[in-house]
Parts: sequence; structure tokens; C-alpha cells
Amino acid sequence: DALAGEKAFKKVCAQCHKMYGEGAEVGPDITRNGRNDFTQLLSNVFDPSLVIGAGYRSYTVVTNGGRVLNGLLAEDSPQRVVLKVQGGKQEVIAREDIDEINVSEISLMPEQLEKQLTPQEIIDLFAFITLDKHPSDPSARRLPGVNAPAPRESTNAADFPSLVAEILPGFNTNESGELGVAILKEHFGREGVLRTHPVTRDKPCVLTMKLTPPADKKTSLILDVAHDPRGDWRLVVRGNGERLADEMISKETTQNGWRTITVDLSKFAGQALTLGLVNQANDWSNEFGYWGAARIVSE
Repeated sequence: DALAGEKAFKKVCAQCHKMYGEGAEVGPDITRNGRNDFTQLLSNVFDPSLVIGAGYRSYTVVTNGGRVLNGLLAEDSPQRVVLKVQGGKQEVIAREDIDEINVSEISLMPEQLEKQLTPQEIIDLFAFITLDKHPSDPSARRLPGVNAPAPRESTNAADFPSLVAEILPGFNTNESGELGVAILKEHFGREGVLRTHPVTRDKPCVLTMKLTPPADKKTSLILDVAHDPRGDWRLVVRGNGERLADEMISKETTQNGWRTITVDLSKFAGQALTLGLVNQANDWSNEFGYWGAARIVSE
């Protein structure tokens, strides 16, 4: 019950996070942050200290009077330190009252969520946070990976956008070569994989996406790509027509068939950006491109 899950969110998560405009501004607003796919979401919820954004590291302040305060650093000046704590409140500590201040490698977000909520509350919470829109919106859909995608393929260009978007949300294409576009049950041990092919030897298949990276954050594109066991292909990433990456995807450049590539998009901060993921031919032998995920991460 996603609406019941919203109540569970407000009970625990909203002490630090906003979602759809509700909650406190301590941690990231998770409406569009940290929910690119189900695997990432599970990691962020149940292992919050695994990846901590630079602006969300927890600080511990010990005062001369023995108080111990934990929160995010909102201000650090010669006169005072200001921490943002759970509930969105601020603790102001005069510099002369501070005995010790340390940065922690442990997230301010508590571990063991499963001990704070009942099993049913956790089920309902995930029904809420795995939707890409508020549950009151009839067009709301589940995030990628929540339900295993049904394997299928099509050579009909009208089907390509929906096939691409199921594995790479936000991306689109209207052209693909041999065998069209497919969602595979498995490839090199990974489930739910998108397969494309260059249109011709000289014309690549291009997956495009439009976005505006936040002006005040570092934004990266993270790609998981693989090759055909019988061949290789050339991956080119373009941003507003500029070549940002150019990599061969082959058995020599991958590990267990897969490779993760990170592309820095910070130079486009605050600008309208058109991304192009290019499946380009190399030697015209089994040039299929395999896409496991494409994530936009801002921190």
C-alpha cells in the first residue's frame, strides 16, 4: 500500500529527507536523488554508509561541557559551528565551547531500518519509494529493477522507446540495426539487459536523453556496458555534440564481460544537456551493444 508507505516515510525518513516536497532538508531530497534503480535504492536504504556524498558527511562535536552533537556541517567559522540535525533543526555551538570536532565515515542516516519499522511498514514504504511519481498520480510507474523485465525484442521502431526506457529510464532511440532492440533475460550473469546494434557499418545506434544537471553539484553519468561473446563495439558518449568518452567494449577491456564507465558532466552544470550514448561499429562483426544501466548521479 503506497499511501500507507507514505506514512511510514514521514514517520522515519522525513526526519532528514524530503520527497515530493514533504520532509526536512537535512539529507538529500530523494524525489530525484538516489533512486535511479532498485539496486541503488536498496543499497542507500539498508547500507547508507556505503556511499556518502561530500556534502552529507556527518560531524561529531564534543563541547567543553560534555555534550555530544551529531549532524551535517552547515557553517564552520572562527566564531561558531552550525550543525543540521534530524528534524531539520540547527544546533549552534560557539567556537570557544568546542573541545573536539570530527568528521565521520558513518552516515548520519541510521543503520538497521528493519528494527525501526514493522515488516508491513517496510513493505508499504518500498511500495511508496519505488514509484517514480506520487502514488496519487495515475501515471506513476515502478523504478527499474523492481519487477524483472519481460524478455522481448522488436524490429519495429515504434517499440524502441518503451524497450529502451524500461532498462535505461530517460533514454530513447528510434533506430537500431540487426535484430532491432531487445530486452534479454540475462547476459554475462546480469538480468534484464538492453541490446542494440549499429544501424549500418557507418551509422551508429544512438540513445539520447535530455536533462539539466544541477548548478551546485557534481554530476556524473555511470554506465554498465558489455559486449557480444563473439565480438566487440565502440562506445562513444556525447554531450551537446561534444565527445566526452570513447571506449572499446571487448573481452580485453571488460571483466566478466561487463565494464563500468563514469563520465563527468560537471562542465554542463545548470545547462540544458543532450546526452548521446553511441553504439558504434568497430570491425562489423557482432557489434551488438549491451546496456545494463545508465545512472545520473549528482552529489
